[in-house]
Amino acid sequence: MIADREKQLSRYLHGESSEEETRELLGWVAGNDQNSAAFARACVVDELTGELIEEGRLTEVDATSFKSPVSHIAIGWRIAAVLAISLIGLTILRHFLLTSSEFAIVAQSVGARLPDGSAIEIDRKVGREIFEIGEGLVRLDFSHGASMTVEGPARFELRDAMHVFFDEGIATFQVPESAKGFTVDTADAEVIDLGTAFGLSRREGETTDVCVFEGEVKVEGKLIRAGEAISARQGAGIESSAFETTIYENAWPVTSGVLQTTGRMRFVSPGPGLVPGKFEDNEHFTVFLERRYARTSEPVQVDLTDPGEFRRIRRNDGPEIPAGVEVRSYLIQLDPVGLLEKYDGDKPRVQGQITFDQPILALIASGRKLLQSDAMLGHENGDYGSLPRGLEAPKSDTDEAVSEGKDILILAADQRTLILNFAAASAVDQLRVLVASKP
Repeated sequence: MIADREKQLSRYLHGESSEEETRELLGWVAGNDQNSAAFARACVVDELTGELIEEGRLTEVDATSFKSPVSHIAIGWRIAAVLAISLIGLTILRHFLLTSSEFAIVAQSVGARLPDGSAIEIDRKVGREIFEIGEGLVRLDFSHGASMTVEGPARFELRDAMHVFFDEGIATFQVPESAKGFTVDTADAEVIDLGTAFGLSRREGETTDVCVFEGEVKVEGKLIRAGEAISARQGAGIESSAFETTIYENAWPVTSGVLQTTGRMRFVSPGPGLVPGKFEDNEHFTVFLERRYARTSEPVQVDLTDPGEFRRIRRNDGPEIPAGVEVRSYLIQLDPVGLLEKYDGDKPRVQGQITFDQPILALIASGRKLLQSDAMLGHENGDYGSLPRGLEAPKSDTDEAVSEGKDILILAADQRTLILNFAAASAVDQLRVLVASKP
């Protein structure tokens, strides 16, 4: 992690950071005084070294050794002075990032209404305020990169960019490393995030329940890891509870970038063992968030990039996603319980539709291309099994395809919606969806 942060700092200082990387870095700077000091030191060393090399006062050798006692003292005083000024500036910056009047935005609103019945609109910038949600789902995206989705009825207070007081409701949180230390308080417990994903639920007068999907959190000083859950009651402390994610199945997809599903879609909440190769379901498409943030390190062969229907055309060449593209990757699969024969007349056929919050850049539907992209874009703990994968797409019209038991995949004109009609047997129907990581 230290090496990754040094690379991120280097990219920023050389003007090579993307907007997403810069936002994450500044969020990390705002996290605590140690981060602010490290950032200030890096800026000072980069600036002074560059100036001295330009002035010819340092050669390639003595740029690192500073052999001259006089120049060493002078440089030392200058570094100390500039570092002090930088630390003051970074302290001001951190204070601004934490207490700015607007530090989050209503990124999504899915059927969300206030208690008086009025709709909650998206794109509204928010700061310190009390929220009440009568019904529906609201996703807030913070300036430091964290996201929280709240399902009504709910009541909570945004106290600053790193602190939420949760009174009642159901919520899921995705907190990157840049916002480590993000804190959610309830009347029962203090939950400090350590860079992770988790769910929290509370009903007034009852317990606070915390379920950790990924990473770790601290609840009242106790470390809670992925796959663990606790319950806390005011004055009674905390105790372990069953790891159960069902209550978060409405909120977690929105946190993960899915706006809407219809038909038989089941979005899988993360957790140990909840990976594609270990999930069978006869009646639903299962949807997995594989990578929240991935950058293609080389060109990736895909099957579909433009709106239309995926056809079973055998070809070596096809559309490509170039290297350097930032994406979120999802896997959608239909994997029946047990094994069915290829021509079994009772093969399950499942239909559904899913809409993402950002444009779909590409779809990977063939087994060979799925396998090729697993390492770069697949789930880091993915277990894809040994069965054939991909879609058996039609060559002809839709009616004939259905009668022959083929799979139908359509990317709608809005470039965000997929329409699916699959029939699965011995193979596992799988589709990798690459979605833009930001607007």
